[in-house]
Amino acid sequence: MKKLLFIAAVLFAAVSANAQDENNALVSLLKVNFEGVAPSYTPTGDKLIIVEPTDEGLALSNPDNYDNLWSQSEMVLTDDCLTFQKKHNYIVRLTIKVPHKGEKYHFDNVLYTVLVGNNTYQTQSRAGINGDDDFQVVDVEIPRFPYDIEGDGHIAIRPQFIKGYTTTLKEVEVFEEIIQESPVVDGMKLICEKNWEGVEAGILWDGEKPDWDYEGTAGGVALTNPTLREQIWAPQMIVINDFDLEQNHNYIVRLTMKIPSDGTYNVRMGNWDASFQYELPVAGSDDWQVIDIQFPDFGGEIKTETGNLIENSFVILGCGWVAGTTIVKKVEVYEVLGSSARGGTTAIKAVKAKDNDDTIYNLAGQKVGASYKGIVIQNGKKRIVH
Repeated sequence: MKKLLFIAAVLFAAVSANAQDENNALVSLLKVNFEGVAPSYTPTGDKLIIVEPTDEGLALSNPDNYDNLWSQSEMVLTDDCLTFQKKHNYIVRLTIKVPHKGEKYHFDNVLYTVLVGNNTYQTQSRAGINGDDDFQVVDVEIPRFPYDIEGDGHIAIRPQFIKGYTTTLKEVEVFEEIIQESPVVDGMKLICEKNWEGVEAGILWDGEKPDWDYEGTAGGVALTNPTLREQIWAPQMIVINDFDLEQNHNYIVRLTMKIPSDGTYNVRMGNWDASFQYELPVAGSDDWQVIDIQFPDFGGEIKTETGNLIENSFVILGCGWVAGTTIVKKVEVYEVLGSSARGGTTAIKAVKAKDNDDTIYNLAGQKVGASYKGIVIQNGKKRIVH
């Protein structure tokens, strides 16, 4: 297959009024209220934003004569106050009043960037917030913080699209999200999941200008491929990312999706250093389908800087050989237990099939029915059932 060349990756974090999962816990690390308080921190950047204290909070605005939508200026809200830990999940909660569409406004939605880290290393999430006359409480997720920050972490906000209008920031609170251990069900442990219903999409594209389109919809992220391509992988999108894998473990990628026509998807899992793919024949349907893709003995004997760990992994769905609009509602990644790393696929070896026995097993050594799709074991041999 042609080597994948990606121009860019645009990943929007999920933003909601209540980002906490019912099984997880939020621990408050910091809370700062700006009502009637002058900040001790100054804006940074080439085009400084104007910051004024008011009774309601900090008034943030770009200069009236600065109409560039991409403002690189930002307001550092807290400094030298937090220690962020690598791969931990954080949530920045903003109590904020956003300019709304009216007689003199020209937009329904304002884009802000929230940055976490320090002057050397920081990560960001973008939040699109609808304008309103009242204050809103908005949670901006910072998943799997990527760097070790030693005592000098800060929170910053970049109001890119306010163009002279005023955003009022009343309060900022920072939480660490404590993720509870996933239960083991039917021999499988959930590693990560992503629900794309009503969420902005993450996307990757190849070197040529695309004629395909993608958008977030109420049902999920939709990628429209108008015609079949020479390459199975283009167009393509990242449907889930930021999780770790271990070599020689067995994994299952479960896609809940709506398939527009008969064809073949390319499902690729791994990271930028090492990834592995599966060509998935599909049948078009108007109904939602739940499809499991097996990745047995993941990674084989590849060598990475982190030993057996393949960090910051992703799943990419290539739609070049499926014409029409593919809608991905949900993505789940499971580890099939009993296939412990560094010891090979012990669950498969435990299956002792009898001669001429029609019993079918999955890679976990469990009996499955004739309708099961994916890699199965029958009469002591592996085969793929489409």
